[in-house]
Amino acid sequence: MKTKSKIELESNEMQVSIGTLSMISRLLFPIPLMTALAMDCIGIGSERIQGPAGEIYTESIGFGDEAVVMIHSLAGNTSHWRDSLEYLKNRKRVITLDLRGHGKSSVADNADFKITSLAADVEAVVRHFRLKKVILVGHSMGGLVALEYAGKHSDMVSGLLLVDSSGDSRKMPKEQVRAILDQANRDVHAESMVSYFETMLVSSNKEVREKIIGDLNRLPRNVRLEIFADLFRYDPHPALAGYRGPVYAIVTPYNNGPESLHNLRKGISFAVVKNTGHWLFLDRPEEFRKHLDRFLDQIRDKN
Repeated sequence: MKTKSKIELESNEMQVSIGTLSMISRLLFPIPLMTALAMDCIGIGSERIQGPAGEIYTESIGFGDEAVVMIHSLAGNTSHWRDSLEYLKNRKRVITLDLRGHGKSSVADNADFKITSLAADVEAVVRHFRLKKVILVGHSMGGLVALEYAGKHSDMVSGLLLVDSSGDSRKMPKEQVRAILDQANRDVHAESMVSYFETMLVSSNKEVREKIIGDLNRLPRNVRLEIFADLFRYDPHPALAGYRGPVYAIVTPYNNGPESLHNLRKGISFAVVKNTGHWLFLDRPEEFRKHLDRFLDQIRDKN
């Protein structure tokens, strides 16, 4: 009869010990808590994926086939959402992305920058990570991008959070729009755009102002101009009609007119945040988190 060696016996004992510890940990710690502890250890991950117009840079944390996907503004990038990503990591899987031409994403020479095309970048991210459901958070231009995706993929979207989103700029007088675009096209650098951004940063602190203007100055000129022009052409009504799920808007006092996105359809709940600039989640992070939690709670309770 063949006897087991001392090494084999020690190995078997070790396997039993590990298995026992694993069972005890599952009994002591519910799965959500174990997931939260794991996410604390893992931290934020980054990945470049193939999109329809080049590589898309993403950052993410968490697990599962449902996620909060956060979409930045014109001249924004994933770094704008890092505080929110860290905040949500123990609650939800979170994914942020740099839209084409922004941040660390590349862009093909023949790419266009219409809102509808930017929404295709979001679609590529959702497909790559094999998500079954998403909650979209879109800031400024990113609000229109999120809405466009939701309008075409309403079955995929559990909720839409609009953060001081762009609205229907087609309502502006054509002469005024023409003058704005002519001035922007004449600028070799981003002088007029910087001036425009500074009006939205009056209530922001120095750190936020320097970050936002720095990001704007790093944005390629063609990307800046093409997106800026499409913001005055984009019609949000078809997407609003296509998506009838939960929508909540957080806006500044200057974004509550008839052209504001949340006022284009009856029944969209919204909250006005005062004493902040346009990048309210950077200026007032605690206030933003309060509204973000409230919206996520509503979606959870609804489901």
